[in-house]
Amino acid sequence: MNWREFLMDSITAALIGAIAALLSNVWTDFKGWKKIERLIGNLHDTTLGRQHENIEKTIFNEAKTIRTSSDEIHDLVGNITATLSKQEVRYENLDTDQKEVRNNVIKLVSNWEELIRDNQELKQAIRELKLENDRLKEIVREQNRNLDREKGRER
Repeated sequence: MNWREFLMDSITAALIGAIAALLSNVWTDFKGWKKIERLIGNLHDTTLGRQHENIEKTIFNEAKTIRTSSDEIHDLVGNITATLSKQEVRYENLDTDQKEVRNNVIKLVSNWEELIRDNQELKQAIRELKLENDRLKEIVREQNRNLDREKGRER
């Protein structure tokens, strides 16, 4: 055997193996990229960087909206505090009989609200009991029908 041929055959085999490995690696990378692209998602054919820019803009706009809403809430709380302060001053200016009347009205309203809640709970309980009563009546009717059938068979 000629060393030259042997060496050429070895080099050729090594080159073919290297090219095959390189092509296989490129193919695997391409498949892997497609899989990653599918997992990341493709929003209107934009890149991931573009999606991040859109998200940053959205976050900035929403933060601005939250700041505005927070300022409005702060203003409302300030108005409520001012109104309560005025009410407190007015209450302090009442004489003892007027304070007693006011306190009794507040108690009356509180009791009225409690009665309304109790009334709603009782109405709900009545509805549930009526449903249970209807179910029990149906069970009794079914048992009576079964008894009538058994008596009819015995005769």
